[in-house]
Amino acid sequence: MSIRKKVLLSLVLLLMAGILVFAFWLLRTTAGASWLLGLTARSSAIDLQVKHLQGSLTDNLVLEGVQLRWADGEIEAAAFHLDWQPRDLLIGRLHLTALELKQVVIRLPAAEKERVSPEGPTVLRWPDFPKFFKRVKVRIDHLGLQDIALERAGQEILAGSLRARLGLDKGKVALEQLSLDSSAGRLQGFVRVDLLQPSLEGSLQAQLPRPVHEVNRLSLSLLPITVKDALLAVRLELAASDDERPVGVLEGKLSLFADRLLWEDGILTHGEHSGQGPASDAQSFTSPRASPGWGPICS
Repeated sequence: MSIRKKVLLSLVLLLMAGILVFAFWLLRTTAGASWLLGLTARSSAIDLQVKHLQGSLTDNLVLEGVQLRWADGEIEAAAFHLDWQPRDLLIGRLHLTALELKQVVIRLPAAEKERVSPEGPTVLRWPDFPKFFKRVKVRIDHLGLQDIALERAGQEILAGSLRARLGLDKGKVALEQLSLDSSAGRLQGFVRVDLLQPSLEGSLQAQLPRPVHEVNRLSLSLLPITVKDALLAVRLELAASDDERPVGVLEGKLSLFADRLLWEDGILTHGEHSGQGPASDAQSFTSPRASPGWGPICS
């Protein structure tokens, strides 16, 4: 082997060794995680501040005293915890075993006043998600938001805690083992949404903090159905009850079109033994104002 080839081979081996050492430092050390977070913040239009960092990008990353600012809002969190399985990337899946935030405050700007369009109702449309969503696989075993508060223009809109499992596979989002506790009550159940071929399925149970017209429990069941030209259609069943007996059940078919909501085949059952009758044969509701390109139901 000539001297020139030996030198070239030595340089290649030295470069590969340097890349491996840098990758290990970046992924397996606290200093590497801190450097990458700082680089991300500096290269984007956000301001990220962290008081304390421990762990690494591949082993129980914990951030404390997190403050994230951008042009239209701000997020503060007392603690952020991320743990994931890097080896699952080899099978094309991002697998997070834990994603937790504690004592979170989300501050949003004041909402802009909506102006009614003189041209009439705005046409709704299902968002066009990129085709690569078919290939994206994400799994979060434990998603936890503890003591979260949502504020707009200094006023608290919502406060509570959330726990769930989240999955995204072939454009289908699944929110399982959902548990949301807030001042408005408790919500539990599951929701599944197909982003590419619009469909919605779910089962939710709500516990109200105090009875409203003898009702303190609500149960909602949604089953996807097919309706011609509808953006989204579900078979809906809403049951209301108190601690001991059912108060009423509403069943029917709800369809979302580009310019209206349609309610059909409605049946309302009152109480435990009373008769039932049609809530409506068919009613159409047209919204005077709708947001074009409305976002995904679940993210």
